[in-house]
Amino acid sequence: MYAMCGQLDSSVGLVHGVEEIRDDIVAWNAMIKGCGVFGEVQKAIGFTVEMQRLGIDPDDVTFLEILPMISSIPSLKKGMEAHGQIVKRGFQNERTIANSLISMYGRCGSLRHSVDAFSGIVNKDVISWTSMIQVYAWNGHAAGVVELFDLMKKTEVKPNRYTFLAVLSACKNTGFVDDGMSLLKCMEEQYGLEPDVEHISCVVDMLCHTGHLTDAYDLIRNTISEHVDNTILWGILLSASRSCGNLVIGEAAARHLLSLDPENRANYKMLADIYVSLGRRDSADDILRLSLSRGVNSIPGCSWTEGF
Repeated sequence: MYAMCGQLDSSVGLVHGVEEIRDDIVAWNAMIKGCGVFGEVQKAIGFTVEMQRLGIDPDDVTFLEILPMISSIPSLKKGMEAHGQIVKRGFQNERTIANSLISMYGRCGSLRHSVDAFSGIVNKDVISWTSMIQVYAWNGHAAGVVELFDLMKKTEVKPNRYTFLAVLSACKNTGFVDDGMSLLKCMEEQYGLEPDVEHISCVVDMLCHTGHLTDAYDLIRNTISEHVDNTILWGILLSASRSCGNLVIGEAAARHLLSLDPENRANYKMLADIYVSLGRRDSADDILRLSLSRGVNSIPGCSWTEGF
């Protein structure tokens, strides 16, 4: 309780002051977890060292708490030291720890070590596959992501929504339009997983960055609004339309946005910017007047009319 409330000194006082607690690995793990909550990575590592000096061996929970913290630094050196302790303690064959090692090494920029950890798992689960796919995506290996996903589909392990999100993110960053569209369709039709806003936004963003604004518009329009927050998607499209100067798509996106979120001044500003870039200052002024009539204030310290 003290650790989760940020009172680590009180936790340490209890552990050091009560003999029964001092020898309890659960108590040490509680303090380590509290360190993680408040980003005190070095303190967490210090506790693992201290408890071993007192003759208390870390268990699997200890390493499952420590590895994500090392990922957040990130520190390959600390990660390899933790891995050495994992091997020494005989936990290297536990799948949950191996999965955590995959992500830890990926966050630390060592693709090779992630692959080694992944390859060493005899019975890979969906977390194993998804973690490895994410690592490829983090390191910009989109082709590796697609190849590994295709390999996963040949096993008995079914991808989940996080797997698809990792693959779609990789496709988005590399402009694999056809692969992204196929994945969205495969997700729903083959695995019965309904795409949520994160999945669809990846594809919309990808279509916008590759100039397929009409396809992005059709995708958003056909999205079932009861299950997806279309406001975010229309915002992506409107922003892309402003960058490309596509008035037709921009107006359509803005119309939906102003209906869904009429008090967001950024939407008025983006549509006005499109009009200005096309030399339609009268239309931009109309948007400004519309925002004022709806009680939407301009950005503090900035007058749109000064730029018009």
